[in-house]
Amino acid sequence: MKRYPTYSKKVRVIPNGYDEDEFANLPIRTGSNHRMVLCHAGTLFPTYDPNPLFSALASVLRASPPTRDQLRVRMLGNRSEREAIARWNLTGVVDECPWKPRDVVLEELAACDATILCMSGPRARDFWVPAKTYMYLRLGKPILALVPCGEARAIVERAGVGRICDPNNVIEIADTIHQMFQEWESGRLTASPDWDHIRQFEGTALTSQLSTVLEDLGRWRRVYPVVHH
Repeated sequence: MKRYPTYSKKVRVIPNGYDEDEFANLPIRTGSNHRMVLCHAGTLFPTYDPNPLFSALASVLRASPPTRDQLRVRMLGNRSEREAIARWNLTGVVDECPWKPRDVVLEELAACDATILCMSGPRARDFWVPAKTYMYLRLGKPILALVPCGEARAIVERAGVGRICDPNNVIEIADTIHQMFQEWESGRLTASPDWDHIRQFEGTALTSQLSTVLEDLGRWRRVYPVVHH
């Protein structure tokens, strides 16, 4: 729309979203009382460099060694970072979990304390919004969002659930994880979701938008019929 302003009034944007039926019988709760659990759902973006996250985690553990027994990061996807995890001395802290069915992943997310959203790379700033973003929003849990300025960051910020960090700023990520851990220790790790904002990404609402676009198109075709020669 910015690139072609002459045609911007002809553009309608309908984003991805979540299916409310998946959450109908899903008990959303926090993790265990003796560990703070952060979960990343799905395979990491091909362009994403996890080293800033791992470096930040290692920094938190060095600053507070007892944290090693109380913090877990679960990576629920097929892209293995085993070598990087070992290099940062995070074996046993960062757990890699190979592919699981979607309903099982949802159960794990519903039971964790916070979710992780991470993006980097030259195109991440433009318009990429991982599909998991909308699922995270519906959970209403804190999101450790390691994302650059762009649409994904804007959506999470407006939802009121994001702990936003530059994806390459190790100090900022470490400080945010440390703060989240302190909140978890004192029972204050929560989010304040803006449900009016979040519900606009529910599948029924999105389908209604699509229906409106199609109806408008039908009216336009009746007014300006297509003539075949």
